[in-house]
Amino acid sequence: MSLNESIVEDAALEWFGELGYTLGHGPHLAPGEPAAERDSFSEVVLVGRLREAIRQLNFSIPEEAREEALRKVLRVGTPSLMRVKGAMLRRRGDALSAGKNSSDGIIDNQRYGE
Repeated sequence: MSLNESIVEDAALEWFGELGYTLGHGPHLAPGEPAAERDSFSEVVLVGRLREAIRQLNFSIPEEAREEALRKVLRVGTPSLMRVKGAMLRRRGDALSAGKNSSDGIIDNQRYGE
């Protein structure tokens, strides 16, 4: 059996479904359709979904801090894929270092008045 894009895509969709992700049919989500989440295919980030994920992961910090995180993620500032990866890893490290690790490994975000 040869491996092709369809096999990989079907496997990925199945795995994401098992993880609890909601799956959507591409043509229904395309720009111009009622369920569209972007105005064109050139918009690679689904900002609404990213904003909601940031809210769910960081529910205890103020909204303005979550919006700043969203702006930082969207403002990459470099065309190189490897530099983008490095920038994202540094930002993730900055976000983690903003809190204080407790003895049980939980980050306590004192910076945000918790």
